[in-house]
Amino acid sequence: LWFLIITKLKPLPYLFSVFVVANTASLSLLIGNLTNIIIGQVFGISFISFLAYMIIPHTIILISQ
Repeated sequence: LWFLIITKLKPLPYLFSVFVVANTASLSLLIGNLTNIIIGQVFGISFISFLAYMIIPHTIILISQ
């Protein structure tokens, strides 16, 4: 944030990009966020199974960004 203050750039685009990247990065792992943990426990999905199901959508999302 200090970089934005020094260069007098608007911080909103950078904050949004950090938000999007953080949420996207947590998508593929079972322990990435609370929603994934709950889904894994309710449906009895193992860590490897969850990763196997999510690796293709996660890769597509990362490429499209």
